[in-house]
Amino acid sequence: MADAFTITEVTFRPVSDTRSGGKLKGYASVVINGVFAVHEIRLIEGRHGLFVSMPDKKETDWCRECGTKNHLMAKFCNGCGRELPPDRDVCRACRGRCRTEVLINDAYFPEDCRECAGKGRVRTYRDIAHPRTQSAREAIQAAVLRAYRGHVAQERGLVVASGVVAS
Repeated sequence: MADAFTITEVTFRPVSDTRSGGKLKGYASVVINGVFAVHEIRLIEGRHGLFVSMPDKKETDWCRECGTKNHLMAKFCNGCGRELPPDRDVCRACRGRCRTEVLINDAYFPEDCRECAGKGRVRTYRDIAHPRTQSAREAIQAAVLRAYRGHVAQERGLVVASGVVAS
């Protein structure tokens, strides 16, 4: 089935990023078919050029003692300061019910969790929204890159391409 969507609007918001050495160029919002918006798409300068990174969130869980929300890789609770149990990095899909462990990249993971654990790494971020096909990813990336280049052209006093909104 072909991708049945049209990107009807793209906005680009540049940032001055000092924490990542200037690799983060800004954030984009994309409106699809005029009815669905995806915000906080990051435009990043990588080793092989610019690429988009879809919005994501940190994986978290809660302290069993005080109920405070903590990042999955935290060793101590942000609320009560107690040491968090080491079994928190089990499969997020089955919640650790699978107990047959397999050695993957020098770490033990429950056998059924091989994909959930990212082939040896605990997933610490999860996508909020993402394209389901390569062609959709390419269309979103091309639209964001056009918006970024339009913003750069506008900063330099050049004409901005029609249909691109730079904010």
